[in-house]
Formats: sequence, structure tokens, C-alpha cells
Amino acid sequence: MRRNHDQPTRLTHTAGDQSGASLVEAMVALFIIAMVLTGIAQMIGFTMLAHRVSEDLTSATVLAEDMLEQLKNTDYDLLTAGGSIATDAGGFFDSPDVDGNGTPDYNRRWQVQDVVSGKVVSVRVISPLATSGPAKEATMVALIAEP
Repeated sequence: MRRNHDQPTRLTHTAGDQSGASLVEAMVALFIIAMVLTGIAQMIGFTMLAHRVSEDLTSATVLAEDMLEQLKNTDYDLLTAGGSIATDAGGFFDSPDVDGNGTPDYNRRWQVQDVVSGKVVSVRVISPLATSGPAKEATMVALIAEP
């Protein structure tokens, strides 16, 4: 049989030639899927941590606001100067149990200072959440005018 050199040569493949390529393609696809799923898992973990930090900061802020309101509603003459927002000072700190499990959840400190125009009240609530970076806390200050 003579071959016509003017016609293009056709390459034909058998099914056996494709099996190696299919295995490589499947392995590459599995690798890509594994990388995508790993990224998604990391994002879920980060999102859960960010949500927990956000909840803790919100609770700390609410606790600080509550104590500030209590102090502002206390009779002016009963507000004695003292306390510290840096350390636990007798009578000027507590450890609220927010979730009701009997274990303190936050450390709340307050300070009352006499000033010329009244009293400055400071409240600091520190979250127990142990994460990297600075401590998670809320601090609020109010001036209570002399009546």
C-alpha cells in the first residue's frame, strides 16, 4: 500500500494511551481540591476565633457600662475616692460570672477620683480570652458633677 504524501498524517490513539494521562489529571484535580478545602478550613477557624473575640469584647463593654451606670446612680456623697483600674483594690473590683456556670468570666475594676468639678469614675473590664496580641478589654470614664 502506497501512502499519499500530500495528505496529512492522522495520529490515532488507543484507549491504553489515555490511562496514564487520566490518572495524572485526577491527581492534579485532587491536589487542587485539597488546597481549596485547606484554605476554607483555615478561614472557618479564623472566623470562629474572630467571633469569639467579638463576643468577649461586647460582653466586656456591657459589663463596663453597667458598672459605670451603677456608680453614676450612687448617691454622690457615698462615692468615696479610691480603687484602681490597674490592680485589684479592695472594694473596687469584682469578677462577674456572665455565663452562669459559677466561674468568674471577667475581671472588672473601677476607680473613683476627686477632682475640682466633681468625681471622675473609671471602669476597666478585662476579658480572659487568651489569644495572641494585646489583652482584650474595655475601659470607660465618666465625670460625675457635684450636685
